[in-house]
Amino acid sequence: MPIEANYETYYGIKLTHYTYAWGGTNYGGTYDNGILVKDFPNENLVSTDYTETTEMRFIYPRPITPKAFLDGTAEGHISIYNASTTTIYSVTSFTVSIMKSEDVPGDEEILGSYFCSLTTDNSVPTEDYLTLPFFIDIEEKELNANEKIIFYITFACSGTVDIGIGHANDSDIIDMQIKMPFAPEGY
Repeated sequence: MPIEANYETYYGIKLTHYTYAWGGTNYGGTYDNGILVKDFPNENLVSTDYTETTEMRFIYPRPITPKAFLDGTAEGHISIYNASTTTIYSVTSFTVSIMKSEDVPGDEEILGSYFCSLTTDNSVPTEDYLTLPFFIDIEEKELNANEKIIFYITFACSGTVDIGIGHANDSDIIDMQIKMPFAPEGY
């Protein structure tokens, strides 16, 4: 009989005045100031609603536990934002990955990924969002206390100007949400 996972929900945001050293380099350089949080912090913190980029990493800066396992299906959504006032873009594909990393430069291990090719319902209207779901199967992946969770997003689009990844610090309009399946204690 399968074991039911305990799901933890994380949100991707970008705070302007937050830095975190991890992976042998300043977190602001490697992880674009993107962090995963369990609750949205104070709305008055200086944050950015979206980043004009086609790829971005978000790190969960807190230790998970002394040891944990991811096992099950991670699910959630990401949002692509079009800041253009004149051009409608089309997203042709996207990939989201859940990774782990020790505090070593370039040491990221993929725990699971989801890739989707889009041919319909893939337009991002001007000054609007396209929200895309994902489901990532993860089978018995161990996380140690000296490792951090990283959420990686990349997408292909018909253009690269005024288009980017949404990550507002706004609990009323959630740009990015990830539910991760942690195996129960004693797994």
